[in-house]
Amino acid sequence: EDPRIKIENYFSPSSIIKLEDFIKTNQLTIYPQDEVSVFPDLSLGLGAKITIQRSINIIVNDYNRSREYRTFTKNIDEFLKEQSIQLGELDKINPVITKEINAGLEIEIIRVEKTNIDEKEKITFKTVRKEDPEMWKGEERISQKGVEGEKRLTYELTRENGIEKNRKLIKTDITKEPIEQIIYFGTKEVVYGTGKATWYSAPEMSAAHNSLPRGTMVLVTNLSNGKKVTVRVVGPGIQSNVIIDLSPDAFSQLAPLGAGVIQVKLTKP
Repeated sequence: EDPRIKIENYFSPSSIIKLEDFIKTNQLTIYPQDEVSVFPDLSLGLGAKITIQRSINIIVNDYNRSREYRTFTKNIDEFLKEQSIQLGELDKINPVITKEINAGLEIEIIRVEKTNIDEKEKITFKTVRKEDPEMWKGEERISQKGVEGEKRLTYELTRENGIEKNRKLIKTDITKEPIEQIIYFGTKEVVYGTGKATWYSAPEMSAAHNSLPRGTMVLVTNLSNGKKVTVRVVGPGIQSNVIIDLSPDAFSQLAPLGAGVIQVKLTKP
């Protein structure tokens, strides 16, 4: 005898000659998979022994769908074959297929699939800057406009019960090469003039100049030592023959304040 199989014995009186009547009278539930034997035949009206071998109930969760089965098979492998439930090469099952079947066993089948998908991704263009000695310093021009490229990324997706679990990049193809952007910038020096510079009481890093507009930034170079400083023009007002009057802090970056007057060149920064 199989200890997993529950056996129920009943005795029917001679007054009952049909199995259906006996089941109804005793309010029994008989599953299609249960095995019922009667001896002797009820139709003889002699009374009979009725034996019911109960099939084993198990639960199968397949792709998140739950269903109850009843079976007499010994292990999961036999059960799957009985029910024509097929497992794909990548599918997972828990417990293992050699697991013995007992009442209330739950089997989980995870359907695994691998597919490839393509995604597009932009490729940022490079910007190349080149000198142009014929252009004034500070000027720029675009000689070639940059254009983004494009690449196709192929991923291998692993899904379990329809849910993505892993994504692996397996291939990259450049479908459109980017075009670099070329910018020329001027290196030709913009000279505002040369002459004498002195200093006066003025705001920090500022200067007075009689012709340059207020707010103009000026690079001042001491021609005797090469030192440089950048100042902002705050207005005119020079009464002497100097080309620029610097604030004390700006002048001191070119020469000691005691020097009083120095020879400078004024250019665009």
